[in-house]
Amino acid sequence: MSNTLEIIGHDVNASQNKRRAVQLNDGGLKVFAPEFATLDQGINNLETYLDQVETKLTSIDTRIGDSVNVGTTEYGESANGRLNVYAYGRDASNGLMKPLKLDASGRLECSVDALEVTAETINLSTDNLEALIGQTNTKIDTADAVLDASLVKQTNIETLITSTNSKIDTADAVLDASLVKQTNIETLITSTNSKIDTADAVLDASLVKQTAIETLITTSNSVQDNVLTKLGEIETTNNANQVLLGTIDEDTNAIKGHVDGIETLITSTNSKIDTFDAVLDASLVKHTNNETLITAMSAKLPASLGAKSVANSISTCRDSDAGSYDMTARTTIGNASTTTALLCDSGGRLQVDVISGGGSTDVSALSTHAKQDTIIGHLDGVESKLDHLSDNIDTLDAVQDNALTKLTNIESLITTADAVLDASLVKQTNLETLITALDTVQDNALTKLTNNETLLTSIAPRTATATLSAATNLADGGALAIVDTDGYRYMTIFGKATNDIDLFIQYSLTNSAGAMISLYNETPYKLQSVSPINGIYTFNTTIEHMARYVRFINFSGSQVNALTLYYQLSN
Repeated sequence: MSNTLEIIGHDVNASQNKRRAVQLNDGGLKVFAPEFATLDQGINNLETYLDQVETKLTSIDTRIGDSVNVGTTEYGESANGRLNVYAYGRDASNGLMKPLKLDASGRLECSVDALEVTAETINLSTDNLEALIGQTNTKIDTADAVLDASLVKQTNIETLITSTNSKIDTADAVLDASLVKQTNIETLITSTNSKIDTADAVLDASLVKQTAIETLITTSNSVQDNVLTKLGEIETTNNANQVLLGTIDEDTNAIKGHVDGIETLITSTNSKIDTFDAVLDASLVKHTNNETLITAMSAKLPASLGAKSVANSISTCRDSDAGSYDMTARTTIGNASTTTALLCDSGGRLQVDVISGGGSTDVSALSTHAKQDTIIGHLDGVESKLDHLSDNIDTLDAVQDNALTKLTNIESLITTADAVLDASLVKQTNLETLITALDTVQDNALTKLTNNETLLTSIAPRTATATLSAATNLADGGALAIVDTDGYRYMTIFGKATNDIDLFIQYSLTNSAGAMISLYNETPYKLQSVSPINGIYTFNTTIEHMARYVRFINFSGSQVNALTLYYQLSN
C-alpha cells in the first residue's frame, strides 16, 4: 500500500511508564489478544487482494487513459468520456504500423500519387465491422462487470476500514487516557524532580554551612591555639612575677631588718644624744658659771701693768692698810702655814722657777682648768660620737636611699604586674567571650548537623524486599499477605506463573483485609502477564505514592498456578 499509519501505544508492563510504537507483523497490527489474530490475517489477505486489484485497475486505467480524450473535438461536441479508436496502416517498405491521418472534416488523407484504389482492393464489410464493435462492447461489459465487482469489494473494504477506524478510534481513546495518565505521571515526576532539586539545594546549603562550620572550627582551633599560647605566656609571666614578688618580699624583709637595725641605732643614738644634751646642758651651766667667775676676776685685775692705786689693787684682808704690801701665796693650797712671799724682780715682775721645779706654770691644779679638761674630754667624746652618729646617719641615709630605690622599683614592678594582670584579665574576659560565642556556634552547628543527619536519614536510599508467593497456587478469590509500605514511595512487583495472570491490586489505610479497596477495570491497578515464553507467563510493574497497606488478590475466575511473586519497596 502507498499509505501507512503509525500508532503510538502506552507500555503499561514496562518498569517505567513509556510510550512505544505499535509493532507490525508483515504490515499488520501486532496485538497480544487472540481475538485480533483472525482479523489481522484477514486484513493481510485483503491487503494482498487489494494490491492485485489495484495493479489490474491501474493497467486498465492506463489503457483507457490512452484512448479517452485524445485528439480534437469532433463537430463541436465534447470528447470527454468518448472512447477513441486509432486506425493504423502498415508501412510495407519499413515494416511498421503507423496511424492514419484525417483532415479537419474527418476525411482520410491520402496521397493521390501513391493511392491506387480499386473495387477489388477495397473490401469493406459492414457485418465484420459490426461484429468487431459487438466484441468490443462485450469486452467493455465484461470490464464493467469486473469494475462493479471491484466496487463491491471496495465497498466491503471501506466497511472493514470503517470498522478498523472505529477500533483505532477506541484504541486512540485508550491512548488518550493513557496520555492523560502519562501526563499526570510526568507531572508527578516533575514534582518529584523539583523536590529532589529542593533537597539537592538543601544539601548544597548544608554543605556550605558545614564548610563554614569547618572553617569556624578551624578558626576556633587557631584562636584556641593562640589563647593557649597567650595563657602559656601569661603563666610564664605570672611565674616570673611570683619569683619577682618572692625576691621583692625577700628584699622587703631585708629592708625591714635594716630598718629595724637602723631604728635600734637611731634609738641608741637618740639616747646618746639625750645624754650628750644633758652633758652639754650641764657644761653650759658650768661654762656660764666659769664665765661669771672669769668676768668677776677680770674685773678685779688691772687693765695694764705698773703700780696701781689702792682702788685698782687686789684687796687683801689685813690689820692695817699702811705701809707696803707683800704678795704671798701658799705652797700647799689647803695649808695656810705654807704661805710665803712671792719673788719679784726689780721691775716688779713675778719670778717663776721653771728649772728646778720648785715653781710651776701648770695651772692644771686649778679647779677651773680641771673642769675645762673634763669638759674638753667630754666634748671630744661627744665629737667622736657625733662623728660616729654622722657616719651612721650617712649609712642610714644610703640604706634609706637604696630602700627607696628598691621600693620605687617594687612599686614599678607591682604597677607593671598590675597592668599585666589587667591585660591578662581583659584577654581572659575576651577569651571567655570567644569561648562562649564558640560554644554558641558549636551548639548551632551541632543542631544543624543533627537536622542534616535527620534530613539525610529521611532521604537516604532505602529498600525492602520480600517474597509473597514462591511457586504456589493461588485460587480464584485468594489473596496474598498484606504489605505495609510505610516510609516508602515506590513499589516494584514482578513474578511469574504457568498460566495467564490477572491479579488486582488492593489498597487500604488500615491493616485490615475487610478495609481493602479494589479499583476494577483499571489497567494500572492490575497485574497482567504478557505472552508466555516457554510456557511461563511473566509480569512486572511499578506503583508509586500508594496507600500504606497493599494486597494482591485473584479475581480472574480461575486458579493461578505455580505463582511466584516478589516485591521491592524504595523511597
